[in-house]
Amino acid sequence: MTKQLEADWNTWAFIPSVTLQDAVFLSLDLGPAPQGFNHALLKAYVHAGKANPIEVLQEFNRRMKIASANIHELAGSRAVIEIHKAKVPLSKFGAWAERIGWSLPDKFPRQTDQPIDATNRDDPAPVTEAAPALPPTVIHSTKKRRDSLTPVIELAQAQCRNPNDTAEVWGALLALAEKKTAPLIGATEEGLQYLKKGTAAILTRDALDKRLGR
Repeated sequence: MTKQLEADWNTWAFIPSVTLQDAVFLSLDLGPAPQGFNHALLKAYVHAGKANPIEVLQEFNRRMKIASANIHELAGSRAVIEIHKAKVPLSKFGAWAERIGWSLPDKFPRQTDQPIDATNRDDPAPVTEAAPALPPTVIHSTKKRRDSLTPVIELAQAQCRNPNDTAEVWGALLALAEKKTAPLIGATEEGLQYLKKGTAAILTRDALDKRLGR
C-alpha cells in the first residue's frame, strides 16, 4: 500500500474525535479520503498492488452500514444526527469496534476503563464510601418467545456491553448476518433475513425492540 493510502497514526492517534466515515477509514488502516471510497481510491489500490481492492471496498461499505446503524451510541446522543456530519470519539469507536469483532490496526486508539492518574503517587489515596452494588443486568429474551431466532439473538447480546440496548444488539446481529450465522442469511433495507421453517423471513428493528422488552 502506498504512503498516500496508509493512515498517518503519528497524527490520527492524537485527534480525539472524527467523522464516522473517517473512523471507518481508519479502522481499515486507511487515511480518510474527503470524497469517500471512490473510483480514484480504487485505482490507487490497483497501482499499489493491492490484490483485491473490491474486497476492501465491500468491507468499508459493510462497516459503514453497521456503524451508521449504531451512530447514537457512538456519538453519545439520542438527537437526530446527520451521518456525514456526526463526530465520534475515536477511542470509543475503537472499543466498540473490537467488541463486535472487527479487526483494527495496532495503533488505533482504544478507550481505557480507567483514566490516567495524574496525581502525586506519594499522596495517600482519599477514602471513599463504597457505592451500593447494582442489581445484575437482566437479558430480555424471555423463554415465552423462544424460537429459531432466540439463540442468535442471545449470541449477539453476549457480545454487547448492554444486552438490552436495541441499537447495540442490532449492530451485533448485522455482523452475524454477514457471517450467515444460522438462521440468519443476510440483511436488506427492510431488516435481517433469516430462515423460518425453510422460508426466508425478515426481522425488523422494531420487532427486535419488542423482543428485548423495550
